[in-house]
Amino acid sequence: MVSLLQLAIGCSVALLANAACPSNEWRPFKGKCYYASTFDVGGWSISDVCNFGYPGSKSVSIHDIDVNSFLAHDMLDGQRAWMGLYRRAGYSGFHWEDESPLDWTFWSSIPTGTDERCANINQVESTGQWGSLPCGAPLRFLCETFET
Repeated sequence: MVSLLQLAIGCSVALLANAACPSNEWRPFKGKCYYASTFDVGGWSISDVCNFGYPGSKSVSIHDIDVNSFLAHDMLDGQRAWMGLYRRAGYSGFHWEDESPLDWTFWSSIPTGTDERCANINQVESTGQWGSLPCGAPLRFLCETFET
C-alpha cells in the first residue's frame, strides 16, 4: 500500500520535473528549454516574438550536433524553421543574434543568395542541415531559454 507521504513525494518530483521549462509547450534538453512555434513569422522578428512569448527567451543558437538533431527531428519533425543566425548588411559571414561564437555549423550544399540573410534549419527536408532565405519569408521559428 502506498503511503500518503510516498504519494506526496511522487507528486512533488513530477511537478519539479515539469517546472524546469516555462510550460509544457517548451521541451528541456541539455540544460535549456526549447520552443518550436506553430505559426510563421519573418526572420527579423524572432527574438522579439520569443521575448514577448516568454520574457528572457531568445532565438535559438546551435553549437553542436546533439542540439541540432534534437531541434531538427524532435522539435520540428523535419520542418523548416528560423534560428537566430543571420548575415548583417555589408558583411559576408553569419553571426548568432545572441553574439555567441559561430563555433559549429551544418550548412547544406545549396548556394546562398546575396539577399538571403537569415538562416533556417532543415533546409533540405529533414536532414537538419542549415540554409538561408530572405528574412521576410514566413517560417516557423525556434526559441530557447535556460532551465529554471
